Amino acid sequence: MPESPVSQHKIFLECIAGKDERKRVVITENAIKIGASSLHPDLAIDELNESQGYILIWLSNGILVVDAGHCTVPLYINNREIKKDPIYEQNVLRIGNSVWRARYNTFKLSDGLKGRFSDLIGLEELKDFRLGEIFSSVLKKHTTEEMEDQLITGTPRSLTA
Repeated sequence: MPESPVSQHKIFLECIAGKDERKRVVITENAIKIGASSLHPDLAIDELNESQGYILIWLSNGILVVDAGHCTVPLYINNREIKKDPIYEQNVLRIGNSVWRARYNTFKLSDGLKGRFSDLIGLEELKDFRLGEIFSSVLKKHTTEEMEDQLITGTPRSLTA
């Protein structure tokens, strides 16, 4: 009998503004060190330098926890200074001038490519996504005239005015 689809939880932290914009890291039960590249962290960020220390982030019972005990730069969650606190879905974490957001993505394994693609590009969910539609006009049968129109260059029809 086939296994029933199970849910996977992927929790990650992504920078939405500041020097580290577009950086993101998947959070696991193992502590992730975030800091200057000279400290050899799991995630190197530009907002912190070596003398400012590092931040530890991990999952505890499915909740993302941030520990700023080794960092001299104040950290804020939703404009409240913290030292060691949980971060919940859509909370905003500020490290220096960079703004980070916690994302708790849940998808079923049966979502397949759709779920993985949504996760990869950072969307909540793709609705009515069909990979075949992306390539539908490319894969359809074309007449010789249509192919010539696409491939011939240097005609008044193919040049911009």
